[in-house]
Amino acid sequence: MKSEKIDNIDFSEYEKIINYRSELYITEYIIPLYGNNVSGSELLNIIQKQFNAMLLYIRKYIPKIDNSNLELLDYIFSLYVELCIKYSRLPTIQGFCFMSNISQNTIDKWKNGYTRLNPKRIEMIKKWYSICKGFLVDDLNNSDKASINKIFIAKSVFGLNDSVNAISDSGLSEIQVETLPTLSIDCKE
Repeated sequence: MKSEKIDNIDFSEYEKIINYRSELYITEYIIPLYGNNVSGSELLNIIQKQFNAMLLYIRKYIPKIDNSNLELLDYIFSLYVELCIKYSRLPTIQGFCFMSNISQNTIDKWKNGYTRLNPKRIEMIKKWYSICKGFLVDDLNNSDKASINKIFIAKSVFGLNDSVNAISDSGLSEIQVETLPTLSIDCKE
């Protein structure tokens, strides 16, 4: 646990709130809704489906985040990623926005350098996108089934594309139709 203070903000308080409220959400909302007998993979499946609702619940209890405190923003993003790992969810910028109450539009403006022209901020946002991209690519590489949605996201959000190594024509010659042998079948009864 990071117990560092910057600008009189105790980072560990954010960690405590996020961890406590995620557990509380499960015990106060998910378990009563689905029953006390829910556990293991069934519970994880339900948590995954309710994950965004849990992020919105956590957001209500996080102290206002100062958008100019880059170290705090980066730390909260790392807590968000840890939460995603804990509940087997892929981290996304949108999910972080749900939890932190920072608009996706604001993040995009920071990333593209439209507002708060701070090179450190731009690099931090690019790092966040890179982390999300890395988790998505890892998931695609290690999944038994291909997910069309994940492939679409990889292409549209992160600019990834299908790469197929073409066979080079070095040493191979193009076959002309005229040079193909004519096959005939001699049918004898």
